[in-house]
Amino acid sequence: MSQARCELHVLIVLSACFRGNVTGGSKRSSLNGKDAGRSRNDETRRSRRAAQDLRQHRMFLDDRSLDCCPSFTEMTELFLAINWQGKLIELYHSDLGAQKFYETICRAHVKDRQCQFIDARFVRRSRCVQQYSYAYAVARTMDTNDKPTDRYHIDLIRVASGCKCHLDPGV
Repeated sequence: MSQARCELHVLIVLSACFRGNVTGGSKRSSLNGKDAGRSRNDETRRSRRAAQDLRQHRMFLDDRSLDCCPSFTEMTELFLAINWQGKLIELYHSDLGAQKFYETICRAHVKDRQCQFIDARFVRRSRCVQQYSYAYAVARTMDTNDKPTDRYHIDLIRVASGCKCHLDPGV
């Protein structure tokens, strides 16, 4: 399950909590005898109702365009990349081709814009941001004149790995 889908699950659960469908720390004034049993039964009913709410949304989770920050995955041939130290490096390539990596990229119409399908209270504080991870690649570093050195080595390079809904604090 993608990170955006997980966040959608979290947002659905959070909205259910705000509506009072999911119990967390419920207030119990008198927990003796019948009241205690009734309170537990009410909590069980509420948690079942919340689980049913999540199951109703499952059909939407299979459609990638309905993510809060839609993205697409493609295989890319890279010739230059940024390594784990933030430096530009040249990747090994030959006449037969270059190294290929799977990248999951934010769609152009959502990158650095407000997230979709989130609660109205959070929309102005939200934006879709590109997430990165690291992968091994055969590369050579650039010298001070931005020319590659002769020696290849294994290095970690930054590749796009997803599109995440980020909430800015305190706006």
